[in-house]
Amino acid sequence: VLSGFFFQTTCLTAFMWAPDELAKWLVLSFGLLPASVFLSIGRVLSPERRWKREVGIVLIASAGAGTLAVLTMALMFKNPAMPEHLATIQTEFGVDYVSGISWIVLLGLLGVLLLRAARKQHGSAQRGPRVPIIGR
Repeated sequence: VLSGFFFQTTCLTAFMWAPDELAKWLVLSFGLLPASVFLSIGRVLSPERRWKREVGIVLIASAGAGTLAVLTMALMFKNPAMPEHLATIQTEFGVDYVSGISWIVLLGLLGVLLLRAARKQHGSAQRGPRVPIIGR
């Protein structure tokens, strides 16, 4: 859960415009550091050793939560009833849609790939022989 929270905050950070792209990616990297630490702790403490499945679920959930957070922020700033001082703050900062959307898609895609790899690895070993439901 903690790892997912940090991955989700990187989704918001990816939408921020920065005059220097390297600076923004360094900030993103520092956001990934605690996410990786908590993900590693969870992997060590997990009773199951199905890390691909667990990490895939965390990444997909983080991408979804990041998308919801970005949409909420966008709707909040588009609201005409928003106070004037918040509207001026929003115009001082730019939004980088390309890197933000790319980051969310990358997290989600990596999560889906890890889930598929986990399904291939553990799918046939856990399932028994197929028994027909009708006509036993």
